[in-house]
This record gives sequence, C-alpha cells and structure tokens, in this order.
Amino acid sequence: TIEYMEIKTDYPKLTTYHPSAVAELNIKNLWEPVDLIFSYSSLEHDGLGRYGDPLNPFGDLESVARARCLLKPHGILMLGVPFAPDTVLWNAHRTYGKYRLALLTMGFQIIDLIGSSCYVDKHAVRDGGYCQPIMVLRKTGSHSKLMR
Repeated sequence: TIEYMEIKTDYPKLTTYHPSAVAELNIKNLWEPVDLIFSYSSLEHDGLGRYGDPLNPFGDLESVARARCLLKPHGILMLGVPFAPDTVLWNAHRTYGKYRLALLTMGFQIIDLIGSSCYVDKHAVRDGGYCQPIMVLRKTGSHSKLMR
C-alpha cells in the first residue's frame, strides 16, 4: 500500500510505503513493477493540499503518471474517480468530465467501466450529481511516445 499517512498494521503480507520511498526505489531501479494498481476515491484529491500533500494543479495527473511508471508493460490500473463536468471543488476534490478525464487516462486504454451506467458530457451526471465507477485501464505505449 502506498499512502501519505502512516499505516500501522501487524498483517505480515501487507507492506506499506510513503510515496517518496516508492519514488526513491524507482529512481534507483529497485522497484519491482507490478501487474495491478487499484485506486478508488484518492487521485481526485492529489495536489489540493487537503491531506497534507503540496499544492499542485496537476497533482492528479502526475499521480497517474507515477502509477503508470510502477506498472509492468500492459499492467492494469483500476481507477475510481468522480465523473461529472470538469470541476475543482476547492479544496475537497476534482470531478472528471470529457477534458480532464482524457488527460487523466492518457497512456492507458480504457478496457472496462465497472459499477455505474453514468455518462460524461457537458450535462450534469445522473440527477445533477456525480457517479464514481471503476475504470479498468491497460497501460499502453511509452511516455516518450506520448510526449511527441
């Protein structure tokens, strides 16, 4: 588990890391890429400072890019973020419409959507609120190709 806050556990099969420790392992080529990363109701908060992280308007996009680096080629990211028109609800969270969602999923192929029949467009989603399905994303290509 990668978490900003300290997690105390006696469970022997759970290893916890602070994001900076993962970054250091990855930079030193000591991180073993993983097959799957699961994140639900987390990345939409990154960069807004609410949970002790630094202010960064691209914090969510950078977090997804970092997660992508931790995956094996063709690895899977299961990601749940709120779908609604593109908005920042300061300093609580972001909602993802067609523009921010396209940026968030760059470098991935969306292979499934689990848990909701909501849609994303310029209108409010499901009764004026938002929904939060889980996207199943497969890692594609390389960052260098994405930047061209």
